[in-house]
Amino acid sequence: MARRVFLHIGTMKSATTYIQALCTINSKRLAAQGVLCPPPGVNFAAINVLLGSSYIRPWNERAWTTLADQIREHDGDVFLSNEILSLRSRGKIAQLVAALAPAQVHVMVTARDLARVIPSQWQEGTANRQTWTWAQYAESVCTDQPPDPEIANRFWRRHDIPAFLSRWLESVPKERTTLVTVPAAGAPGVLAERCGISLGVDFSDFEEPARSHSSLGAYSAELVRRLNAELGDIDVLRYRTGFHKALCRSVLAQRAAREPRIALSASEHAWAVKRAEAMIEELRASGITVVGDLDELLPAPYTEGQGIDPGTASDAELLATALDGLLGVTQELAEVQISYDELRRTRGEST
Repeated sequence: MARRVFLHIGTMKSATTYIQALCTINSKRLAAQGVLCPPPGVNFAAINVLLGSSYIRPWNERAWTTLADQIREHDGDVFLSNEILSLRSRGKIAQLVAALAPAQVHVMVTARDLARVIPSQWQEGTANRQTWTWAQYAESVCTDQPPDPEIANRFWRRHDIPAFLSRWLESVPKERTTLVTVPAAGAPGVLAERCGISLGVDFSDFEEPARSHSSLGAYSAELVRRLNAELGDIDVLRYRTGFHKALCRSVLAQRAAREPRIALSASEHAWAVKRAEAMIEELRASGITVVGDLDELLPAPYTEGQGIDPGTASDAELLATALDGLLGVTQELAEVQISYDELRRTRGEST
């Protein structure tokens, strides 16, 4: 049985995709150091089955049994990165910790500053069928009296770190809980090194994953938001396959570097700084181990013109984005159809 299971529980939009990719491409190096690291898709499916989820597919029904067997047969440590765990209730947390026994559970949280997280969380929600405008979203998140409490509650449920840690600390003691701060952009390898410290693993000779293009620029996010409003009835699987994966991740995310960024206004930024200061004080007082520097959770000073409100995008800008999206999705569809036809030919079927 595994000695320890390290659960990376989020936060969302705190380089979780990077960490998952880093561990996946270096799984053999991790194994050489005694760490089992199942692919993200495996542990997401398994934990969904164990704790219950509306997103369980028939082919994943035995996912937890399979993962539990792997953990049972491994005599080292296990690392599972699953940012959805930050949303779990006290009861679900206790259920997961109990299911992993007798392995000792450790918790790792990654966190980044609110001025980067708030726009990222809005565009991520937009890529998952939400229709709130950026103005509505930022106005409700960056205030003590949100005009739309649903928006505020959805955001802070994911990013009020002291609040969700309080749930986890009921099942996992603070001595086995670590917070890793995400450094500012332009510091390659630093986050990997910090994660390695948290896990007790040497990441110094690990291969860096290819740069991920998962976030949307301002024009693309606004285009997808408007598409969401026109979708009508479409099931989760088709949305995630056609819109989230194909249109957003595979096509429009490639435009991000050519589009304006999404940014808070000066007043919203000032509020985010105050909220970050309050969270930092709570985290200092909690007694959990910090790898990095809590001051990195403070937003950088506000700079005029660092981003736009996507709702101000012109029709011409959105049309150009839509044409790129249409071209890209057509190419994606063509590749899928060609592969499908080739598969049928190899099986001797007519096309």
